[in-house]
Amino acid sequence: ISERKIYSIICDETRDESGKEQLCFTIRSVDNDFIIYEDVLGIYMIISQSAADITEVILDIICRCNLNIKDCRGQGYDGAPSMAGHISGVAARIQRLCRKAFFVHCNAHSLDLSLQDLTSTSSSISTALNITNDIINFIKDSPKRLNLLDTLTDLNNYTQLKPLCPHRWTVRASSINSLLINYSLVKTALTEIGEEGGHPAPKANALTEQMDKFSTYFGLKLGE
Repeated sequence: ISERKIYSIICDETRDESGKEQLCFTIRSVDNDFIIYEDVLGIYMIISQSAADITEVILDIICRCNLNIKDCRGQGYDGAPSMAGHISGVAARIQRLCRKAFFVHCNAHSLDLSLQDLTSTSSSISTALNITNDIINFIKDSPKRLNLLDTLTDLNNYTQLKPLCPHRWTVRASSINSLLINYSLVKTALTEIGEEGGHPAPKANALTEQMDKFSTYFGLKLGE
């Protein structure tokens, strides 16, 4: 990276399973033959999601890698105010140190936002997404219910249910597909849970009723 000198930075913050905030830091650069390189330098713990703290972490990483902030020519983040804010966001803070470090809203994030806006206009898809989230959370929140799925089918034919990600559409599609593949299996499991009675029964019966509707399956196929 130091040999190529000019670079851009790509960052995204996320929360791990333990609830700790982390920052994924990537350097994008190009050599004299116009070959593009993207090097993920690591995932770093951040104490908060404030612009000041994230900027401090970014500058520390750049310093440790013996890079000069003045050689930065681009910044790629999501559209969160702490990152993209034009006054006190990370992008603005970095650009005050290097005027040529222009900010570009992450294309993948922009696409996700566009798809979310698009699907919000379709009641069929919106309803299907909500039902998908309810069903998968209901199943995965209980080891007993997960074990029930295992006992109802050969494990080789069972595709694990994937949680519905609220931000990334590609992950949402995987979640929808996992439910569609296991549609009959999940419906059978919910029916058995409802027949057993007890506290989960009303919820299971309500979800089974939703899965019986054509509009639910149709919405899932639209969002697939």
